[in-house]
Amino acid sequence: MWRSIFTLLVVMFVPGICAAMLYDDGGTHVVDFNLDQSVEVRPGPAGATTTFILEDGGRIIGINAENSDIQLYGGEVYLGGVDIAVSSSLFMSDGIVNYTMHLSDCSSAEITGGRIGDLSVSGTCNAEMSGGRIEGPVNTSNDATFDIFGGVIFGLVTASHNSVVTIHGSNFQIGGVDVPMGVIPYYPSGPQRITGTLLSGDSFDNDLSHNGGIFMLIPEPGTALLLGVGLMGLAARRKN
Repeated sequence: MWRSIFTLLVVMFVPGICAAMLYDDGGTHVVDFNLDQSVEVRPGPAGATTTFILEDGGRIIGINAENSDIQLYGGEVYLGGVDIAVSSSLFMSDGIVNYTMHLSDCSSAEITGGRIGDLSVSGTCNAEMSGGRIEGPVNTSNDATFDIFGGVIFGLVTASHNSVVTIHGSNFQIGGVDVPMGVIPYYPSGPQRITGTLLSGDSFDNDLSHNGGIFMLIPEPGTALLLGVGLMGLAARRKN
């Protein structure tokens, strides 16, 4: 909360910080220098997709995108966070987002690397994480989906309001007890810490909080194949 208040105060009282760079021409724009401004990305003429790329050496205050394409290969978003809305797409393989990355309004994100302060996914959006790290909490809500294949999350993971968080991997346990694949039962006592190994090989060790959403465990492909073969064999034996 204090971080959000600090950000608001800076935006309100630091001269010139409200000025944002607008990209709305349907072209591709690469920033690999200290722009020191916020960036707004909008569609170009006739709805052409505008693409914004942040690379090593790039430094901006924040990103606000609607119906656009955002690609983060390096650099730093150091103050205002990243707001991906209205059917926008984001790909992140490196770089730093110091504060919140928020997805809304049918947008999507693929995170393979880099560092994010915290993540919020809402409104029929889809996010996938196969690498990188999230320093704070993850919150999903309003029919959003979040698939975790790899990477590290340090904060609480909360599934709210019909959202679905799917964790891909194996050897999952709660309190040292094996947890079967499929939907994780709701625990009325509060958040439950689950451990396991993600599909990428990264360790998963997080508290999960049900708040009207669903958590699912999906086995790695090899395990799923073995389970399928075993079920087929069992069916054949019963038939004979």
